[in-house]
Amino acid sequence: MSDLGLYAKTARLDAGVLGTALAVTLGEKKRKTAVVGLLIVSEISARGLSNDIVGQKLQGVVSQMSRFEVIVKEMKIVSDQVDEIKKTLVEWTNGFGLDLILTVGGAEFSSRDVTPEATRAVIEREVPAFSTAMIMAGLKFDPSTLLFRGISGIRKNVLIINLPGYLQKATDFLQVILPSLPAAIRSLKNEATLSQGSKNISRNVATQPSLTSQVPVTGHHAQPLSAFPTDVGLPHLFGSNADHSVAAPVHGAFTPSHDSGITSAHSLPPHHSSDQPVHTSQAIHSTSALSQPAGHHAPPTINTPVGHHADATSDIRHFSSSHGATNPGFEVSPIQRLSSGDRSSPSATQRGIERDHHATRGGGGAITEDELFGPEPVAVAESVSIVGNRPLSRSSIASSVVEWNTQSFNRVARRPRMSPYKALSIDKAFGTIFAFSDPLPVVTKFFKDAIDYVTAENVCALCAVPPQPTAILDGYAVIANDTPGDLDVVRSQSGTSPQLLTIGKVMRVATGGIMPPGANAVVPVEETILLSETNQGSTEVAVRCLQPSTPGQHIRPKGSDVNVDDVAVKAGTKLGHVEIGLLASVGVTTVRVHRLPTVALISFGKKLTEADTIDLRPGDIRDTNRVCLLLALHKQGYPTEDMGIVRKPESLRDTIIQAYQKADVVLTTGGTAMGENDHVKPLLREIGATIHVGRIVLKPGAPSAFATLDTPRGRKYFFALSGVPVPAYVGYYSLVLPCLRKLSGSKDPLPHIIKVRASSDIYLDTVPEYQRVSLRHERDDPIPWADVTGGQIISRLKSMVGADALLLLPAKSDERSVVKRNELLNAMLID
Repeated sequence: MSDLGLYAKTARLDAGVLGTALAVTLGEKKRKTAVVGLLIVSEISARGLSNDIVGQKLQGVVSQMSRFEVIVKEMKIVSDQVDEIKKTLVEWTNGFGLDLILTVGGAEFSSRDVTPEATRAVIEREVPAFSTAMIMAGLKFDPSTLLFRGISGIRKNVLIINLPGYLQKATDFLQVILPSLPAAIRSLKNEATLSQGSKNISRNVATQPSLTSQVPVTGHHAQPLSAFPTDVGLPHLFGSNADHSVAAPVHGAFTPSHDSGITSAHSLPPHHSSDQPVHTSQAIHSTSALSQPAGHHAPPTINTPVGHHADATSDIRHFSSSHGATNPGFEVSPIQRLSSGDRSSPSATQRGIERDHHATRGGGGAITEDELFGPEPVAVAESVSIVGNRPLSRSSIASSVVEWNTQSFNRVARRPRMSPYKALSIDKAFGTIFAFSDPLPVVTKFFKDAIDYVTAENVCALCAVPPQPTAILDGYAVIANDTPGDLDVVRSQSGTSPQLLTIGKVMRVATGGIMPPGANAVVPVEETILLSETNQGSTEVAVRCLQPSTPGQHIRPKGSDVNVDDVAVKAGTKLGHVEIGLLASVGVTTVRVHRLPTVALISFGKKLTEADTIDLRPGDIRDTNRVCLLLALHKQGYPTEDMGIVRKPESLRDTIIQAYQKADVVLTTGGTAMGENDHVKPLLREIGATIHVGRIVLKPGAPSAFATLDTPRGRKYFFALSGVPVPAYVGYYSLVLPCLRKLSGSKDPLPHIIKVRASSDIYLDTVPEYQRVSLRHERDDPIPWADVTGGQIISRLKSMVGADALLLLPAKSDERSVVKRNELLNAMLID
C-alpha cells in the first residue's frame, strides 16, 4: 500500500482504486498502469439533489481491465452544459496523466444531452468503432439503443469514450468494449503495436458479448431485454432484478475473466426460482451442442438451458473436460484443457459454426488476453504418468479445482497444489467488495427500537425546540430598558396564562422557564440585590438590578435549537442514544431506517471444541474466533446467528446453506488456505456462489475470500476468513465491518484512518502488512505514537490485546526496506 493509505483515498469514491500503488502478486509479472477519469454528466447530481452512484459502480467494472493495473485517478460530476464538459475534457487531457476518460450521461435525444457535441469539439481524431460495437451489441435486445448518440475519440493520446447515463446500460456497454481497451491504451502509450490484436479483433467482431444480463430464458424462445431504467440513481448493476428472482450467479456474456472475480447475475427459469441452490455438477458435454442456438429465434450467445431440467448455471463458455466436469467461475483455455488431460478440441466445422452463429469460441464469449496480445509462453508438459493434475501456472489450474468438491474430500493427494485465485491488492479487493454491496431495504422502526440503525432519509423536526422562548439561567425576566434600577417583583400565576410583564416590574424565572409576555431579557440572580421582602423572607417584594441588559440577553428564542421542518438527523446517520434523544425532543416517534444485516457465524475445523471446554484432548483447539467475532458484532449492534462448530466437511455445505437462509451475511473462519481440510471456497462455488475475491496480497489475512449469491430473498454475502485468530480479526476489521456498514446504509462506511508515529524501526515484508499497535499520546504532540504490541506472529492472539489500531505498513521495495522511528504512517482505528 502507499503511504497515503487505502481508506483515506477511497473515501472520495466509496469503492475502487484511487491513486494507490498496487501491490504485485509474488511470482507474477508486474503490469503497467492505466489511469482513468470518470466524468459524470448529470444536472441533478451536480446540484447535489441526488447521490450519483454510476461512477462508483463503473469503477468496479473498469478496474477489471486485463493487462493493466487500473487507477481511477479523477472523478467529477458536471451539469449538462457544453462549456463545462469541454473545459473538463481539455483540463484532463492537458497533463493530468490520464490514459482513458469515460463520460457517462448526456448522450441521448433530450435537448440537454450535449455530451457528444462537447466531446466532438475537443477530440483530434474520432474512433467510431467503440460506439459502433456498443450500439450493435445493444440492438440485439433493445431497440432503444438507437437513441444513443455517444462518440469516441482521441485527444493528446487520451482515449475519450461516451457512455449512456443509465446505470445498467452504461455498465453493459463498457463490458462490450472492455476487452479491446488494453490494446488501444497500449497503442496510445506507444508501448506495442496492434498488429496481433487487430487480427484477433477483426476475426472476432461477430463474437462480441451480447447484453444477456437481463434476459431470462424460459422454454423455446428467449425473452427480449426489458427496458433500461429511467432513473440514473437506481442500482441496476450486474443485472440484479427488482424481485431478486435469482438463485445462483450465471456466468454469461458479460462476465469478466476469472482474474477479476466480478460476474453478472442472471435470471433463472421459473422452475429454479427457490432458495435451494442450483448445483453446478450438471454439465453440457458437447461442444457442437454449445455452438447451436437453442431455438430458431434464440440468440446463440444466450445461456439457453439444454432440455427442461438443464442446470441454470451451465454456460456455453465452459467446455467439458474428458471427465465431463465443468468449471464454474473460470474460463478454461485450450492450453488448460490439454494440461488437465483433455485432448479433445472442437473440429474446424464446429469452429466455423460458432463463428457463423456469433457464438463464443474456445473458452469464452469475450476476446481473451491471449487473442489480443498473444499467449504467455507456456512450457509443454512432459509425458509423465502422474496421479491428478499438475498445474502449469497459477492461471492454468482451474480445471483441477473443479474436481475438489464434496465427493473428493478424501482425495487428499489430488487437492490443488497452488491457489486458483489471483491475489488481489487490498485496494482492489476492497473496491470489489464495495461494488457488490448495496444498502439493505428500508424499514420503519419505533424510535426507542432504532438504536444502531442507520437512517434512510433526512428526519425533520415536527415541532420547534424550544417550543417557546425560555430562560437560559436562573434570574429575573425584565424589560431591558428598565435596567439598571429598582424594580418590583411580581409572581407568576400558576395554572393560568402567562402574566404580562409591564414597565417597572420583574418576574423570577428558573433555567428553562418560559419567558412571560412583554419580557425581553433575563438578569442573572447574581447581578441583583434584594431590597424588601414579606412573610418572613418567603416572598420577594423588590430587587435592584445592578447591570444594564440588552434585548434577548440570556434567552433561548423559540426554535433556536431546532425549528419546525429543520433536518434533525441526516440520512446515513447511525442512531445512538443521543440521536434518539433528539428525535424524541422534536416529536418524532417513528423513523425510516435501513434494515441491519444479520450475520451468521460458522467455525470450521476438525479439532475445534467449544471455548468453555475445560479439559482438552490431545490436538483439540478451543474456538476463540467465534466468541470474539460474535461479541464484536454485538458491540456494533448487528444481529447474529451462531451456527456453531462444523467439524466434518460433509456437513459444512448444509450448514452454509442453512446460514444464508437465516442471515444476510455468512462469516466463516477456517478452511480457507491450501491444506487438506480447506474446503470452504470450493463449497461456496458448489452452492452457486460467485467468488469475487479469492486471495489478498496482505499479511496477515491472505486467504480471505468474498463471494455473493443472488437468491429470491435478495443477495447473500459470504466472507471466508482464516481460522488463525489474528488474520481472522484483521479480515473482520478491514473487509467485513466496512461492508456491514455499507449494507446498513452508512454514509461513511470506511474505517477511521489517522496519522501516527512509529515508535521504533520496523522492517518491511514483501507484501503489505497490518501490525497491531497501541497508541500513546505525548504532551504537546497532536500525533500519537504507535507501539507494536509485541510479537506479530499470526497465531499470537495476545498481539490483539491492548491494540488500538492496525498499523498499515507498505510492502518492501528496492528503495525502502525499513520504517524508521518517528516516521509518519497510516493506522486504522479498531474498536
